[in-house]
Amino acid sequence: MAMSMGSFASRVVATVVVATDGTGDFTDIQSAIDALPAGGGVVYIKEGDYVLTDDLDVNIANVSLVGAGHSTVISTVTAGITLLSVTHNYFTVENICFDTSGANAAHCIFLDASHYSIIRACWFIGSAGTPGWHIYPEGCDYLKLLDCFFLNGTECFSQQGNACDHAIISGNFFNTPRGICVNLAFTSDGMLIANNTFRSGSDSMLYIRGYRVIITNNLIDTTVKHGIYLLGGYQNIIGNNVIRGCDSADAASYDGIFLYDTVDNIVSNNVVHVCDRYQINVSDAGCANNKIEGNSYDDTGCVGGINDAGTGTVIDHNQSV
Repeated sequence: MAMSMGSFASRVVATVVVATDGTGDFTDIQSAIDALPAGGGVVYIKEGDYVLTDDLDVNIANVSLVGAGHSTVISTVTAGITLLSVTHNYFTVENICFDTSGANAAHCIFLDASHYSIIRACWFIGSAGTPGWHIYPEGCDYLKLLDCFFLNGTECFSQQGNACDHAIISGNFFNTPRGICVNLAFTSDGMLIANNTFRSGSDSMLYIRGYRVIITNNLIDTTVKHGIYLLGGYQNIIGNNVIRGCDSADAASYDGIFLYDTVDNIVSNNVVHVCDRYQINVSDAGCANNKIEGNSYDDTGCVGGINDAGTGTVIDHNQSV
């Protein structure tokens, strides 16, 4: 039954409605998903706490899950499960709080070859004990992660298995990640990581293997390891970021921006302050023909400002403040 949901109706009309109090079409989310027509549709999930003991499975394309905001909570007390598994294209989820704080090693969203999908304006809360991954996509091209809030989590965005080309990660707030915050472990092409805030990490905030990845206008504030770790690939741009307080344990082992075995990149117009080893580190001879230009750095009490062990590096118009 299609149903309009107040201001929600100005944007879209729900195909089915879920409500814990029985005022919708269903009281559980999986039944609502299963009731959608073959062509997909919109599941509107009213406010309430929906406690799962097994994965939600989205197994058709063109499905949208829309909540009422932070008051729509999908949670679990079952260790090791994934709240939501998606295996088809054109998936959208928005205005939902995913809470795994009551279960160790539980994950929030797994996307498998779910191309052209959007995760927008959601909250992700991990366990303070042994948190799982918040979002782990595998082979999802043109994925968008927009305007979300992350708390805890072993990894907030952990790319698994296959590359996610042309994805966008923008406008998100990442707080206290318990491992690498954004982990692109498999080489991706043409990603944009922009306008995010990263705070209080326990590992590297960004671990990037990629080609033509643009990392711009982010704030990285305090983490135990590197702020940005760029490994392999070529023609990436790291520009206009503010990075401070990396290597927060003062081990003199980690940097604000760390390049390893990567070529033809541009690192420009960043502000990098008080990262305990180097502010920018072109770390090895496998780094070739990189440009380090127009950056501002404060290396007070640190090993140094810019370290160049690469080949053919252009270092120009950087300023120590």
